[in-house]
Amino acid sequence: MSQAVSEKPRRKFFYGWFVVLGGFICQMITGINSQGFSTYFPLLEAEFGWSKTLLSAPRSLSQVETAILGPINGYLTDKLGPRVLVALGVFLFGLGLVLFGFVHQVWSFIAVFAIMAVGGSFSSLLVVSTAINNWFRRKRTLGIGLATTGLGVSGVISIPLIVLAQDAYGWRTAAIISGVAVWVIGLPAAAMMRTNPEKYGLLPDGDPPGTEAQPGRRRGHGGSPGDFTLGEAIRTPAFWLISVGVALGQFAMSAISVHQFSQMESEVGLTRAAAASVVVVMSAFNIGGRLFGGFLGDRISKRLLLGIALFGSGIAILIVALAHNFVQAMIFGIIYGTSWGIRTPLNNSIRGEYFGRTHYGRIGGISQGISSPFAIGGPILMGFLADVQGQYHLTFILMGVVSLAASVMLLLAAPPPPPKRAEAAGRAAH
Repeated sequence: MSQAVSEKPRRKFFYGWFVVLGGFICQMITGINSQGFSTYFPLLEAEFGWSKTLLSAPRSLSQVETAILGPINGYLTDKLGPRVLVALGVFLFGLGLVLFGFVHQVWSFIAVFAIMAVGGSFSSLLVVSTAINNWFRRKRTLGIGLATTGLGVSGVISIPLIVLAQDAYGWRTAAIISGVAVWVIGLPAAAMMRTNPEKYGLLPDGDPPGTEAQPGRRRGHGGSPGDFTLGEAIRTPAFWLISVGVALGQFAMSAISVHQFSQMESEVGLTRAAAASVVVVMSAFNIGGRLFGGFLGDRISKRLLLGIALFGSGIAILIVALAHNFVQAMIFGIIYGTSWGIRTPLNNSIRGEYFGRTHYGRIGGISQGISSPFAIGGPILMGFLADVQGQYHLTFILMGVVSLAASVMLLLAAPPPPPKRAEAAGRAAH
């Protein structure tokens, strides 16, 4: 005798979390570039005798290409989807690292970083965030936060491994190994990326088909009442406050990322291993900050969290500017890593909350294009001033003040009202 048993249908695992996993791996690769290069800085200076200004040029060149390619990447991501861009980006970035191991002249040094810059741009956080923004509304910041922890994990894992490889085999072999590793982990990650859930009969956040997000929750927890076009977005004060605030933050962050290793060795007086340990601890707290920011960012004001995070970054930079021992440098690493971690998912999710999903790539690309010149200038200015003054002290203080100014800009970035056409449509519906 059989008995019918009524069971609720099991909810399938939402594919959006595989998109987050792919983004996590892409961010691990980004960490090899953004954090790993600083470990090569003293070695290149010792072997070639190049100035700090020259050594800073490739990082700034990559930002020039980001400024040029950012709007294009946003458009291509909206049109073609992230999978093709990420796969091409991973291939080019890995190729650039392999070729970096054969550099002997200034022109080849700059050329390989140009290749890496294009590759890094195609698999950048803009592309990853665009994909995640399409798959999530209520859990947008959490998704981006989890993906961006890849950068912190990369710092914890890759920085010690790169330094060990450099010490054991030389920096050239370490670069070639890094390039091959990028291909091995990055190409499978590219295959995970998908454009949006609607193509697969799904809705954002894994909501069952036919359901809609609760209107009362949209502003605070998952998007604006109407998706802004690019033209509508750039006419809002929020767009410019976010863009300029993020730009000032990147101005300081890009300079610190390139020069922190040299500063801790030459002025704080740390050994190479001690400086690496500060970066590892920074990366560990970076991971915690991203998880913390991803969790809270979907629950409280994103601009408040961003303002606090940038304020913390400024204080941390001022601490290392005045540091004279390992403990002070470690305090810098803890505060800076946490603050950096908190702000990363929020920088991207706040645009999705304010401006919506449909044109996120274009809006993010233009905003990135605005902020890129600041990121370009940071490393070069710090390198130039360090060459002129013979020390980093004043330049690090300058970057701390810039980061504090950025916190004010983000705190002022109030949510924009809905586009006028959305308001008109709402009135017509009633």
